[in-house]
Amino acid sequence: MPLSLPPPVGMLRPMNPWALIREAGRVARDRWRTMLLAVAVLALGVALLVPHDVAWHRWLCEHRHEPWIGLARRLSYWGDLLGTLIVCGVIWLVGWWRQRSRWRVAVVAAVLAACCAGLEVVSLRFVLGRPRPSTRVADGLRGPSLDWRYASFPSGHSSVAFGTAGALLVALPPVGVPVLIGAGGVSWSRVYNGAHYPSDVWAGAWFGLLNGFVFGAAARRLLRPVKQP
Repeated sequence: MPLSLPPPVGMLRPMNPWALIREAGRVARDRWRTMLLAVAVLALGVALLVPHDVAWHRWLCEHRHEPWIGLARRLSYWGDLLGTLIVCGVIWLVGWWRQRSRWRVAVVAAVLAACCAGLEVVSLRFVLGRPRPSTRVADGLRGPSLDWRYASFPSGHSSVAFGTAGALLVALPPVGVPVLIGAGGVSWSRVYNGAHYPSDVWAGAWFGLLNGFVFGAAARRLLRPVKQP
C-alpha cells in the first residue's frame, strides 16, 4: 500500500517498498565506482585483519571482565533482525505521531537494507564455512556447511545493525547517528563475546553499510519534491 507523503513543495513521487527497491537498483548502477571502491576497502581490511584474528582473539579471552561480558551480551541482542524491527518500529511510531512521512520512508529503507545485507551475509558464510572462535577448530575456510559453528565470516549481526544504521544515516541523519553508534556497539559485542573474529565484523559492517547507502540514497531520491509542469 503506497505511503502517503505530504507535498511541502510541489509534488512528491509516489512511495512504496517496490519503488524503493527499483530506485536502489538505479543508485547501485549510477554509483558503481563508489561501490567498487567500498568493496576494495572491505577486501583490503579483511586481508590486513585475518592474519591477526586468532592472536587477537586469544588476547581478548585472557583480558575479559565480567561486567563487560554482560554488557556485550545485551548489546548483541540488538544486532539481529528483531532488534532492527524494534528500533524501526519506534521511529515509525514517532514519525506517525509527529506526521513526519520522511521518517516512515526512512524506516522502510532501513528494514530493506537490513534484510538484504543479512541475506547476503548468511548466504556467503554458509558457503565459506569459517569456524567460529568458540568452536576451538583451527581457523580456515571449510567450504559449504549449514552448521552454525561454521558460520563465522561475515558477521550477520554486524551486517544487519550497520545496514539499518547506514540507511537511516543517509535518509535521516539526526536519527541515523545514534543508531550508527549502536551498530558499532553490536559489532564490538560480537568480538568481545568470542562469537566472531575482528575480520568477521569488519566484513559484516561493510556489507551493511553498502546496502544502507544504496537504500538510504534511494529514499532520498524518492523524497525529492517534483515540480508540477
